[in-house]
Amino acid sequence: MAAFVLSAFVLAMLPGPATALLIRETISGDRRRVVGVIAGIEVGIFAWALLSAVGPGRGERAGLHRPARRRRRDPRAPRPSNAVVRAEPPP
Repeated sequence: MAAFVLSAFVLAMLPGPATALLIRETISGDRRRVVGVIAGIEVGIFAWALLSAVGPGRGERAGLHRPARRRRRDPRAPRPSNAVVRAEPPP
């Protein structure tokens, strides 16, 4: 358990791709590029938050989702039995 907690902590402390990009551009020293990277990261976070608030189910409520077509049942195929088979209690 201690190994898991330690590895989870170490992995959580690793920088993500946005942080790594920002560090790389900051080291390069070009202030204009750093501001562009920050703006791009923030726009991406805002878009992600906006789409999360709207939700993937929004398309269904707006009528944008087309339901899957149901296959017709073959009339020659036997119908499934909905009867429940119950065991007889012992006498």
